[in-house]
Amino acid sequence: MVFVSLWAVARCLSPPPTLGWQVDYCSWMLAHWSDWLFQAPALVVLGINSVFLIVIMWVSTLYHLATEKNSYKS
Repeated sequence: MVFVSLWAVARCLSPPPTLGWQVDYCSWMLAHWSDWLFQAPALVVLGINSVFLIVIMWVSTLYHLATEKNSYKS
């Protein structure tokens, strides 16, 4: 919520891009530098979650291999 609020304030305070060939458009739909205020945190969270997923799969695979090895011994 914080990042979206910052983005909205930055988008309101920055001037809209001037495009002479477009008459009817919503200036909030055009690409702008302030879009990174909410896109960057989302990308960071996706990256961190991907790392956690890889670690969980790695530990799960090691656990499975260790228990499988022990089951052959008995």
